[in-house]
Amino acid sequence: MAPSVLVGLMIVSLWVIPLTSWKLRNWRAVAFVAGASAALLLAGTLPRSVAPFVQAGVWGATLWVLLLHADRFPALPRAELDFVDAYVALVRRVESLYRRADTLDPAAHVAEFQEITESLERLEAPDPEWTQLRDDAAVEFRRRLTMMRLTTSPSPAALARTRDNWAGVQARFRRLMKERAGFWAGWPRLTND
Repeated sequence: MAPSVLVGLMIVSLWVIPLTSWKLRNWRAVAFVAGASAALLLAGTLPRSVAPFVQAGVWGATLWVLLLHADRFPALPRAELDFVDAYVALVRRVESLYRRADTLDPAAHVAEFQEITESLERLEAPDPEWTQLRDDAAVEFRRRLTMMRLTTSPSPAALARTRDNWAGVQARFRRLMKERAGFWAGWPRLTND
């Protein structure tokens, strides 16, 4: 394989990581990958006897940092990142629970949903906006838990309201993520303070 094709593949492989990970899709990680890409290209101007080794070293070190030390390029502060990871894990558990509903005993289903709800309520939120999101999500989970415990099926209107309320909570989560973990979040800004 031609050296230029190999270097091109190395550069593309570096760019795939921040483009596919929401945790690395920010200006810090992109600047790091751009610098590493430039270093790979510059290393190509070295004598042929050392260029491939320097390029392999730059590529390997960059991959090592991106894959094992991604916390150096945070999209969110550590407390918010921990909250988001825990929140998403709980929502995924609920989704998994609904997919397995037909295979579970109804009492086990309700017990597991209750445990997820209580875990959500105990989740520590890093600031008032995340606290409000957690509280609203917990209210919706509690509402669903109450519906599960009823001996009669909820009305279609009640189910529709529940779906709409949950869609509102999820829309707020997406909005917060866009605001807090956006590409330019954390960019130094000049202020008049």
